Amino acid sequence: MHVHDHCERREAKFWMGPRSNWRRIMGEVIGEIRQAQNLIKAHTDDIQNVWRKHFGS
Repeated sequence: MHVHDHCERREAKFWMGPRSNWRRIMGEVIGEIRQAQNLIKAHTDDIQNVWRKHFGS
């Protein structure tokens, strides 16, 4: 048995029972979040400059 979870542009499938792989799935999600955080940190100045240019602040 499994459960589907949907949000804006993502979908996850969680298997229930003794063969559950939720730890692997969560590890992948956490890894993607870390990658996004690293990209934001690496490009903070660029992001802020584009934001200021767009919103005029």
